[in-house]
Amino acid sequence: FKLFNHTPKVVPSHEFNKNCLGQHIQLGDVILKVTEETQPCERMDQQHNGLTSALIPDWRGGVCCTVVNPGPIRLGQPLKWIKQIV
Repeated sequence: FKLFNHTPKVVPSHEFNKNCLGQHIQLGDVILKVTEETQPCERMDQQHNGLTSALIPDWRGGVCCTVVNPGPIRLGQPLKWIKQIV
């Protein structure tokens, strides 16, 4: 599962970075564990010329996550950082 910092945004108001690695986030009932930075591919340039290189620095491509608790996610749903999973 991937969350993106670029349009279309699942999480429009959050910037991800290396400090997010291993942290858990919640979107509704869904809980995700951040596992790595998303590496943008050249297919991004098919959508907009130059987009691949624009997404490479500073985690702009978003993050990859492991699903801890599955469920539906709605566009624009608020993100909540979870300090501890019970």
